[in-house]
Amino acid sequence: MTAETTEVLKGDKPQPQKTPFDFLAEIPGAPSKEIVLAWKAQVPNSRVRLVAPEGGTGRVYIMRAVGALEYDQLLGRIPANANERAVAEEERRQVASTCCLWTNSISGNKLTPEALQAGAAGTAAMLYTVVMELSDFVEPARLELLSIDL
Repeated sequence: MTAETTEVLKGDKPQPQKTPFDFLAEIPGAPSKEIVLAWKAQVPNSRVRLVAPEGGTGRVYIMRAVGALEYDQLLGRIPANANERAVAEEERRQVASTCCLWTNSISGNKLTPEALQAGAAGTAAMLYTVVMELSDFVEPARLELLSIDL
């Protein structure tokens, strides 16, 4: 054992881990724990997730799940004559903006499809992926790992 290890074993108490709510409390204008819990009570399967792409030093998003009927309605906003790529991009923007409960990345703290289109290329796709996971859309390969024939 090194002297450093011995000091740790002699009684240095480990620091308590920060909760996501502790993290949010440090962000100016972020919603309180009570507000987040109220949101959870109103969304499909009570699924809400905090996303901090820069590891907590920049943008923060609070995302929620999307329900099946709502998802169909969002897809209905996409022009019927759009090509396949445009449909996929607009689907990501519609879902990500609708399911973003709060963000510090934009004035007013609410994403719009237009803001996502004007922003970094990967933001809508990243947030869409979070929403889809919260909404029980599972990649086939992952579903294979999570299920078994009886």
